[in-house]
Amino acid sequence: MSEGAAFGTDQNAPIYSPYSQYSPVSEKSLSNSVDNTAFYKEIVSNSEKRLPNYQGYIENKRWLEIKTENTRYLYSLRKAMNGLATTASAKAAAKKVFLDLEELTYGSTTKNQEKCEKAYAALKTDFADYKKQVGM
Repeated sequence: MSEGAAFGTDQNAPIYSPYSQYSPVSEKSLSNSVDNTAFYKEIVSNSEKRLPNYQGYIENKRWLEIKTENTRYLYSLRKAMNGLATTASAKAAAKKVFLDLEELTYGSTTKNQEKCEKAYAALKTDFADYKKQVGM
């Protein structure tokens, strides 16, 4: 086979896709050796600082602000929480937090203040439970 004519087909390792020169993730991948724990803890801590903002948004019926807050910095929260959750109970606690955030978003979309207040109260307790599960 010629070099470059069929790039990636004459290599020993299988290629990731016909359109990429990168091989699939395996045990030999460098990304497996990176410890993101400190970075994930920082994201969770910064996200926790944003949670009190919801109270004002709900009281003043600023529905768009709730959805915006969920997509600003909290966008990375799911990956960080899943990265820190190593036990089954921690993963279940993280899932509760995600469901609370989704319920809060749904309540703001339907402009239902009671639903938002209920979701916010559940979010605070479930977030505290998650932090206890992962040792933060």
